[in-house]
Amino acid sequence: MRSRRITYREGVACLQKLSRFTFTGVSTRRIAQLAGVSPTTVSLALHNSPKIPAETKQRVIKIARRLGYRPNARVAELMAHMRLKRDPQREACFGVISFYDNPRP
Repeated sequence: MRSRRITYREGVACLQKLSRFTFTGVSTRRIAQLAGVSPTTVSLALHNSPKIPAETKQRVIKIARRLGYRPNARVAELMAHMRLKRDPQREACFGVISFYDNPRP
């Protein structure tokens, strides 16, 4: 079976459906609130990114373990698919040429 690329809108709709039915009780947003950092920082810390200080990483991981955080495999797979490099043929440049003297509102 050949997979097809999905649009961003399709991915968001699928994530919304998945989050309704596969919620495990602990989200990265909740961990971020408790750790006093952003959800992006939590994600980077859980993925062992070098961009995050070791102290912050340890604090986030400790809170995640205490809460019993487990990443949702379906959401992780979908996000990995959405992060694939875009098709270069679909990337385009858009320009506007105006023949008006005054800018229009």
